[in-house]
Amino acid sequence: MMPTLPVLRRRITQACGVLFLVLALVDLLPMLLGHGWSVFLFIKTLIEAALGVGLLLGNLFARRAAALLLLMVTIGLPIGYINPFNASDMMAGGGTAPSLASILLWMVPLELLLLFIVWAVDPLARERAAADIKP
Repeated sequence: MMPTLPVLRRRITQACGVLFLVLALVDLLPMLLGHGWSVFLFIKTLIEAALGVGLLLGNLFARRAAALLLLMVTIGLPIGYINPFNASDMMAGGGTAPSLASILLWMVPLELLLLFIVWAVDPLARERAAADIKP
């Protein structure tokens, strides 16, 4: 039996929380092993860990912040990858720039998946109204 929509949204939100915690751990381990650290990396690790714990607990603010962060990644991914400077760097290294069709072959499904995850993580309007959070 397929899970209902709220159960699916909760599971995707929890999976994103685990992903944020894994990213925080990946950032934290080199700092703990003495391979160098920076203030930026430390703050980024704290934000990732806070979002991960917030998503696992179902906090509405963490869900909203994670949805915004994932939306920014969704918007920035094609802008960062499909540009003439990236192609010129590839060609300067002796390679050939990938065609637009080959880029869109993997980017369109990835963008749709990211937009679905943003929709699943973002709290519904009635949840925000119940918690008195303004959009």
